[in-house]
Amino acid sequence: MDAVERYLNDMERTLRAISRDEVRRVAGALLDAWRWSKTAWITADGGVIASYLVDELHKVSRLEGHNPLRVRRLAGQHDAVCAGDVVIALFGASGSDDVTSSLARAKEVGALTVAFRGSPNGAPVEDVDFTVTVPAERFTQREDAYAIVVHAIALALRERIEHQAISDANRAVAG
Repeated sequence: MDAVERYLNDMERTLRAISRDEVRRVAGALLDAWRWSKTAWITADGGVIASYLVDELHKVSRLEGHNPLRVRRLAGQHDAVCAGDVVIALFGASGSDDVTSSLARAKEVGALTVAFRGSPNGAPVEDVDFTVTVPAERFTQREDAYAIVVHAIALALRERIEHQAISDANRAVAG
């Protein structure tokens, strides 16, 4: 078996191991943030996935006649996080103190917290509302899987926002 076959086989196993229910819960939390005009804050201990997540969530939440989800990178402005906001932390192999402390501060103010981590034995994540575990040993596979999960969350969020907009329109017509 060559490197391509091993890599793709490992990715298949990794993706099958991700909890679909946790991914759906994250999409639901983001829908609530959108519904109540809260902010989704994204923090990470490296990589480009955090910026990609910010862009993707903002893009899919734009719907005519509705404000998009406010999505921001959390980089030092911890005082801006409020109750009802959602803070998503993307952990690499070890987890940085900055990312861990961002989650702790968010929890203190009543924000909902989400941790993406590489394995159950990976970065220590305590007292978060949702944990999406991506059991990949290689960092490259973890980032690939994070990107796929981001797409799944974005698609679920878009579908839920569209459904909510239709429900709102039907209520307005019914008066």
